[in-house]
Amino acid sequence: MGMLAYDGHDVSPLPDDDEADLRTTFVVAGRRIDRDGTTEAITASPADRTPEGLAPGTFVGRYRIEKCCGRGGFATVYRARDPAGELVAVKVLHPMLGGSQEVLQRFHQEALILNRLSSPHIVQVLDVDELEPGRPFFAMEWLGGGTLAAICRARGRLSLPEAFAVLCGLGDALGLAHREGIV
Repeated sequence: MGMLAYDGHDVSPLPDDDEADLRTTFVVAGRRIDRDGTTEAITASPADRTPEGLAPGTFVGRYRIEKCCGRGGFATVYRARDPAGELVAVKVLHPMLGGSQEVLQRFHQEALILNRLSSPHIVQVLDVDELEPGRPFFAMEWLGGGTLAAICRARGRLSLPEAFAVLCGLGDALGLAHREGIV
């Protein structure tokens, strides 16, 4: 297969024999193109048109969204509640990327890798599903507290024992990933 351009980036389709359940579609110039050549225009759902993405109260699988916590190049992370009322983090692929086989594979691979690593220093994946065909999400345990950057902005530099504890946890997590063959 040749290269496809998506939003100024080259997207290389990957073979789908590793993940049989992944759709084999691509997004080019705002249109979804299936392997058989069928095309359709892509429009975001009304819930995706809010500044935060999915609106509070929206259900993603069995999780009710409370608020947007962060956006990246591939996905948005939301604070949500499971049916028992427990807080979870839900990571949802951006709607315009669901047609890229490479992006879908990378998103699923992230969830599989996190699920494989068991450490108090690595977030645990609780659930993997699709919001709609070609738009996967995964739910993770909710880790309360701020980011390291936010803590440093609010308090200033960490003390030596605090910095050492953070680096030890990071080292343990990286060591586990390395032992599992994850670069």
